[in-house]
Amino acid sequence: MKHLLLLLALLCGVSAPLSAQRNRKPINNTHEIRLGAYALTPFLMEFGDAYVSDPASKIFNDSKLVEGDHININAKAVTYTYRTSRAMEYGAQLSYSGSFVPYFSTLTGERTHIASGQYVTLMPYARTTWLNKPWVRLYSSLAIGFTMVFDQGKQSDFGGAFQITPIGITVGRELFGFGELLTIGSNGFATLGIGYRF
Repeated sequence: MKHLLLLLALLCGVSAPLSAQRNRKPINNTHEIRLGAYALTPFLMEFGDAYVSDPASKIFNDSKLVEGDHININAKAVTYTYRTSRAMEYGAQLSYSGSFVPYFSTLTGERTHIASGQYVTLMPYARTTWLNKPWVRLYSSLAIGFTMVFDQGKQSDFGGAFQITPIGITVGRELFGFGELLTIGSNGFATLGIGYRF
């Protein structure tokens, strides 16, 4: 009986690493590019007006100008990652958002100028995949970097930026769609987009 148990233990000890080796699939499509559109970009919701200057106010009296509708462009981002393992990817994300406010003359009704604040954000990016199926992946990600603020087309400020994604999902193989909800950070609180693995 002891010999039988010893033999079974030996077989299990040998077969376990062999089985793990068989299940260790090669990493395919290590490169990935994504294009995403965010919703509710914080810069535009809270800080947009602070960076939108009004240079014409020095020339025109406020009573002769009327502010038009704000035009906000929520963050649009391109993300590149390189897959180092079945669970980890590293790369960078570049995003753009902007706020534009037209001003009109109360005398002629013509547009006098457009005040603008634009934001370019660059962040190193890391993603961990915790459900990896052929057609569906669930993941979390973290990005930390900086934002450049352009007031009237000229750089006026520089600050930190971050983006945390607790839960994201991709559906597809080489060509796929993705969605992220309850994201926290500089780009916005949710995103949808498409991507390609190669």
